[in-house]
Amino acid sequence: MKKSRLLTVSLAVSAAILLAGCNRVLTPPEPGNAPISSEVSVSSENPAGSEESAEIANPWSDSSLEEIEGDLGIKVSIPKNVSQIGYRKMAEEELYEINFVYEDLGYDYRLKKTDALEDISGLYYEWTASYETPVGDYTATDYRAENGEETVDHIIWFDTKEGVTHSLSTSARDLDGFDIAAIAEMLIGIGSDDADYYTLYTPVMDEIFDTVENGYDYEKEYEYVSNAVMEKVNYGDKDKVLNELGFVLEDVSGDGIPELILGEDQTFAPDSDPNRQSYIYQIFTCKDNGVVCALDGWSRNNYRYLGDGEFFNVGSSGAMFTLFAKLHLSTDGTEQIIDDCYFTYDKNGGDMVGYYHNTTGEMDPDKAEEVPGMDAEKFWEIEEDCDFELMDWTPIKDW
Repeated sequence: MKKSRLLTVSLAVSAAILLAGCNRVLTPPEPGNAPISSEVSVSSENPAGSEESAEIANPWSDSSLEEIEGDLGIKVSIPKNVSQIGYRKMAEEELYEINFVYEDLGYDYRLKKTDALEDISGLYYEWTASYETPVGDYTATDYRAENGEETVDHIIWFDTKEGVTHSLSTSARDLDGFDIAAIAEMLIGIGSDDADYYTLYTPVMDEIFDTVENGYDYEKEYEYVSNAVMEKVNYGDKDKVLNELGFVLEDVSGDGIPELILGEDQTFAPDSDPNRQSYIYQIFTCKDNGVVCALDGWSRNNYRYLGDGEFFNVGSSGAMFTLFAKLHLSTDGTEQIIDDCYFTYDKNGGDMVGYYHNTTGEMDPDKAEEVPGMDAEKFWEIEEDCDFELMDWTPIKDW
């Protein structure tokens, strides 16, 4: 859902929000629903110097990421895969703004040196909901406004260490389930190269090391150890597990935060075998200064990496029950999002195998469509046609 930009704002509009500049992404409310902003936008159709802009000049000028970071003394971490990015400043107000599009949503990110939290958003909506939420080490306030046709999300927080107010906003027809705080964390460097993710993920590895050392306890409720680790511990010796089970720290969700990926290469395939594949058993990510497991598998329900944040899930619970699914992680890396799914299921009381398709990942014929003309050969070609990437594992013994 690409956001259309507000390109022109007439000075004669008497009761709309006059968004500051032609790169703003939020549509103002209907006239009468909000007060007029003191900020004025100058469009390409009414350039500075024209009759309509003679009284008020465009207060914005071009800026750069380097200038913003240098003037404010902070680090801004621009997410991967952004587009239409622009930097500008309002020198008189010492206000900076970064506009960008990320995953089909347009964002306005404003920053300003202040002594305390200050509303620098330039937005004048009647907010229908607000609540406090953590953004890194800070407490932010998340606002939402809805008018039946558009939803606006706005989050604002104050960096007490550097004395900077941050304001981030976006809009879309529907933002149900959207977490603007996750985008905010990306921008302030949660996920930057100097973050100590080894420390954050250490509780995961400590529990795994304890299980390898002392064995799997069926009476214990584990927080991080998966069935895959249980299988490795129960059916392999300690040194083998420590050398074969590996980890990778890599951002596969695109939010700037490296995920902890656990798995191994096929042990029955020599390194020279072109069909050797990397089995991914678990993926963890960081959320609100804690660790969240986004993906959990085992030998008969494993994942392979397709590259560019895409995964291929192979699950089987018997000769008649096999699933192939393509998926990716949500923006914050905490959930699986199914893109495509094929599976087999018994028919006629087990006399036949049916082949089904859906995009939910549910292995239920009642929630899928049977694929006409598909047979076993065509079904297995789905996996064979995939180009899997090998993971650059580091043995867990080297953590």
